[in-house]
Amino acid sequence: MKSFIITTFRQASKLGAMIALMATNLSAEEISSEAKHWNKVDQLIVDCDTAQSFGNDDQIKNAALELWQLTDIPFGLRASAESCVSEYLDGEAIFTWASGWEFLLDDDDLKVLGPSVLDIISEHREFCLEHGDGELQVPVTAIEKVDLTGNNEQDTVFHLGNVRCSESDSYFSGSAGSFVYLIVEEKVTEFLARGFAVSYALGEGNPIIILSVHGSACGGYGATNCVLATVWGDDKFEMVSAGRNLD
Repeated sequence: MKSFIITTFRQASKLGAMIALMATNLSAEEISSEAKHWNKVDQLIVDCDTAQSFGNDDQIKNAALELWQLTDIPFGLRASAESCVSEYLDGEAIFTWASGWEFLLDDDDLKVLGPSVLDIISEHREFCLEHGDGELQVPVTAIEKVDLTGNNEQDTVFHLGNVRCSESDSYFSGSAGSFVYLIVEEKVTEFLARGFAVSYALGEGNPIIILSVHGSACGGYGATNCVLATVWGDDKFEMVSAGRNLD
């Protein structure tokens, strides 16, 4: 019996050692893969910089297109990669963690925006300047056109979570999500949410705005699933009062 126990213990030890070795090798492989990816991105940036110095448009194009096809850009190389891509493309682009490459709004885009959206952009542009002298970067995906009232007219949704300061990706988002601005006829209503969707459960002419919110809004914790639903009525977004007893 004693011999059997010792043999079993040795087998278990060997198995544990093998698992540990496999984990170590996997970790080393992951590190090696990350290093190769970093080196690839870095080399493309070097190629792009060299091409710009010599005015080699074809080489700039090749490097920019290869960077554009990547789905991951190391944070430390992001600004240089964006500079290369924007040098080639007809428009400024940034790499976002959520959606990859995105075009930024340009001056022509800003000219057709309503005063409420421009006020929101101006407010947060000042915020970026005050915090690290950063530049506000607004991708085209920050602005969504959708009928929020059911009158068949396009209203505006401004997703602050898609916006970033050039010095940081995290100024406008947190554990509770980020601000979503619903704009109807220049009237702005803001919600703090992790997600946004429009449902037509009651028919095409009755849009219901669904917002995924912090669990505390449902009396739970941050990870608690919690949603808020609102509809347009009486010239504002209506919802059941949080303090109302529905029992």
